[in-house]
Amino acid sequence: MKIAFKMLRVNNYIIWLRVLIFFLFVIVLSINSFGQNDENTEREYGLTSTSRNDPFPHTKLDSTIIQCRKLNEVEEIFSPALWGFDISQSLLKPFENLSQEEMCKIIDTAWFKRDTSLLPFLLKIAQCDTFIYYKYVRKLSIRCLSSFNNVTVKKILIKLLEDKDVGMISALSLIQLGQTDQSFQYIQTHYSENNDYDIIPNIVTALMIINTPDAIKLLMKISEHKDPSLALDALAALSMLGNCNFAYLGFCRYITSNIWQVRTKVANCLLYYTGTSDAIHIVNHMYSIENDSFVLEQIEYALIRFNLKNN
Repeated sequence: MKIAFKMLRVNNYIIWLRVLIFFLFVIVLSINSFGQNDENTEREYGLTSTSRNDPFPHTKLDSTIIQCRKLNEVEEIFSPALWGFDISQSLLKPFENLSQEEMCKIIDTAWFKRDTSLLPFLLKIAQCDTFIYYKYVRKLSIRCLSSFNNVTVKKILIKLLEDKDVGMISALSLIQLGQTDQSFQYIQTHYSENNDYDIIPNIVTALMIINTPDAIKLLMKISEHKDPSLALDALAALSMLGNCNFAYLGFCRYITSNIWQVRTKVANCLLYYTGTSDAIHIVNHMYSIENDSFVLEQIEYALIRFNLKNN
């Protein structure tokens, strides 16, 4: 009788243990699912704006309808810092005592002034892979190196292609310094939609600089990105490189997007890059059926800018 009672208790214990394990599994699964759904939610809904996917008028030519607008000049992949700082006190400190903010100010100042005397600091930061919490500082220093065209910098950047944390940024900096072959091979091999969202428009710029058939193929791949705003950025690049019909058909995929920001970008892209009568007709139709007041206002502004409001 005692043995039977003990067996019953053991069986009950096993049953409850299984139930507990099951509920723990469900909880963990729910937490993981919640995290996956929320990660980069804002970026996944087409909010990324670039000078390509949301062109803004700077000159009279920008407000002129041009069929298949061509590229005049490729912008820099990484633009220099807009200002420098007083870093005199920071430079007196031992390297290991510098804060992340101080390091960033030194890098920005070196970038703004193109100060070659700070190159040893930049190269040390770029190669310092022990800074677990300073990944941003490393990436910033490698972006900055794109403005220093010398043999030493290029050698370090080529070596950094082997570092998975900064390999892509190193490749982009090398392209800005004119080293395209090995860098493009790296981008071609390592590009995926899982790259950081903020680096993909830089990749698009780099591919525009390279402008080979293989670079165009990769741009076409990016033009199908799950984030519509990144897809539109690549399509705009393709249009300026002469692939106008491909880009036009790509733009048309998003004219009825349920993301209002995307609809405003599409209207701008169709008028600015395509500029054909069909493109103008589509934008006029978008204007006539739009229900969102803000989008309606933005499309109307675009039509007025190109003197098309009454068409």
